[in-house]
Amino acid sequence: QKLKDATGYYGAYFKAMDHLGGEYGDAILSKYEIVETKSWILEAPGGGESRALGLAVINVNGVKINFFVTHLCH
Repeated sequence: QKLKDATGYYGAYFKAMDHLGGEYGDAILSKYEIVETKSWILEAPGGGESRALGLAVINVNGVKINFFVTHLCH
């Protein structure tokens, strides 16, 4: 939220898990309008930390672009 406020850009956050009294996840910051978002939780085998896959549909001059973000672990 702080980056959105500082830049005036659009942003989306995709929570992966609770962590140390807050949340852990991935984010997208875009100078173009984010018109839709969706996220999926990616469970880790063997009980490891879960991750998220986030989708932001971004309107770039009338063309909708699907932009995905994630952070995986070995």
